[in-house]
Amino acid sequence: MMINARTLLLICVPLGSLAAQSLQIASPAGGAVVNPGQTVTVNVSASGTFQEVAIIGQSPIGINQVLNSPPYQFTIQVPNATNPAQYMLTAVAPVEGINSAPVLIDVERPDSPGSIAVTPPILNLSIGHLGYLQTDGQFSGGAKVTVSVPPASLSTPMLRTYNVTAAQ
Repeated sequence: MMINARTLLLICVPLGSLAAQSLQIASPAGGAVVNPGQTVTVNVSASGTFQEVAIIGQSPIGINQVLNSPPYQFTIQVPNATNPAQYMLTAVAPVEGINSAPVLIDVERPDSPGSIAVTPPILNLSIGHLGYLQTDGQFSGGAKVTVSVPPASLSTPMLRTYNVTAAQ
């Protein structure tokens, strides 16, 4: 048989090799609460074969050890001076170019701040004006947390209550 530009070339590939490779952080679950200084076990489930798998954590958690075969179970130390906030963890297979969906863990302090400052110390609002309130907490060891209330308009004279969230 003569091969020319009109010849159809077929390549046979076993069906199993067409399956998509993927990584998934099986634990901890998104929203898991951990403390600074705590050791966290991260389990990754994989479909397919990977040369290397690692966990990358949003700073200051950083990159963990690299594993070359299952089970993909990692031990991560949350740094003692980690500020209270949500931090992203992602499983990566750099050789294959595959990443898991990120999982957010919530780093919270088990203790209360040693000092708290409110900015501004007094907030007087007139009808129709905007105001902003921020609270900064300092923990022993240097960790900080900032809690902010978004600008608010006072449309009628009344006491306002806000739900607040911590920001990095």
